[in-house]
Amino acid sequence: MHYPQGRVIGGLGMPLLEWLDRNALPEEVRLADPDYARAVAQEFTRSLLQNGTTTALVFGSHFAPAVDTLFAEAERSGLRAVAGLVVSDRLLRPELHTTPSGPMKKAGP
Repeated sequence: MHYPQGRVIGGLGMPLLEWLDRNALPEEVRLADPDYARAVAQEFTRSLLQNGTTTALVFGSHFAPAVDTLFAEAERSGLRAVAGLVVSDRLLRPELHTTPSGPMKKAGP
């Protein structure tokens, strides 16, 4: 399951890389907003439980607070979840570049 992609499922009709660039990655960037991440986590866990899923292996987010929110919502709802922080340091939008200790520092003067 992809927590960051819950709201863009079904938005295909284009090649995968174009879909990622136009739909999935902008949605992922929105998870930097704690209120948005909370709403998505609530929808995500509710949808899984309503469809009979009690345990899920979840592709997390590039934003640690969003992952924490997912775990909190899973615990609150009774969903068992295995997830973690996604770390990417290239080939994505710069807003998604991270290290295990947090966002990457911008190079410059």
